[in-house]
Amino acid sequence: MKRLTVNTFALQSLRKRKKKYAALIAGIILAMVFSSGTLFLLASLFSGIDDLTAQAFGNENAVFYGLTEETLADGRARFHIESTAQGEVLGYLSTGDEDRGVSVAKLTPEAQALTYTVVTEGAYPQNAGEIAVEEDALIRMGLHARPGDTLTLTLQVQNGAGYLPVTVQKSYLLTGILKDRRVNVEYMRASKSLFPAAFVSDKETVEPGGKPLPVTYAVFSRGSGPTNSSYQFYYDFCKAHEEINDAYESVFISRDSYSLSGIGKLQQSGVLASVLAAVFTVVSCVGIVNAFSSDLQDRKKQIGMLRALGATKIQIVRIFGREAFLIALCSAPFSLLLSYFGTRLAVRLIGNGLRFLLFRET
Repeated sequence: MKRLTVNTFALQSLRKRKKKYAALIAGIILAMVFSSGTLFLLASLFSGIDDLTAQAFGNENAVFYGLTEETLADGRARFHIESTAQGEVLGYLSTGDEDRGVSVAKLTPEAQALTYTVVTEGAYPQNAGEIAVEEDALIRMGLHARPGDTLTLTLQVQNGAGYLPVTVQKSYLLTGILKDRRVNVEYMRASKSLFPAAFVSDKETVEPGGKPLPVTYAVFSRGSGPTNSSYQFYYDFCKAHEEINDAYESVFISRDSYSLSGIGKLQQSGVLASVLAAVFTVVSCVGIVNAFSSDLQDRKKQIGMLRALGATKIQIVRIFGREAFLIALCSAPFSLLLSYFGTRLAVRLIGNGLRFLLFRET
């Protein structure tokens, strides 16, 4: 005679009540799909907002021009600069109208990663003589070029904080169109002349006679309050080193992402998704608990018979625990997969540049 154990009893109970349990599993799957799907959507919304904000502003929150290594070291030591990356401004490009030109710079790979440079069309320049320009900068200069075109521009050669008195005609192969960033920083009344919107490869050098202007992208600690914030650290750092604003420019980048097209709507959607996630999660948990409680009420006689046959309370709890585990094993993976791919589809339909990102990409 086959010996009855907690596991075999649980399995036999599931077989005898398979129709009822099938309906219970279907209800659990439905509840989990709604709740986990909403949570997936919520995570994707907020990760997507972070991603779109980084595309619009970069990951840095301050930009310094002409900063010395000694001053930078003091910023790390006393003013909560967490990380930095370097580049060089090589000059100022225009088609003749200086007010509509842009600074051109080269970045180290670390600076490209920190500034989160996004190429929307083509590729980032890899060789000398190549250039990538922000879409807004091309429009401002009256250029309708696409990747593969040659740009002939007037270059004011950088000479430290200023420019050489003689301009140079330069031809570049346009390899890529970049996501607009300078226009967003201009919106904050930041530096308009120095903030680069055109980039060449790290193989490019300044024109003979010129001197590149170092540009430092910095990340200040966020702090814990209005009087201990990244802006306050930036302000204190600039105040302690007056040469930062006396000789060169610097800018603090405030990520006012709500004002940018699409991101404000996503933030509103995120709030709504948060409420829905909380409601669906609570309703799902209550529904699942009620379903199991109802099942236990229906099986009071069976529990009484088991007690009469000598089963202990712990054994009965284990039997029903095994049944619950097997039901969860049947429903949870399928529910998560369904909600995962369902959320991916929903995010694609939402559009607005939103991507399915459970976690922020680094």
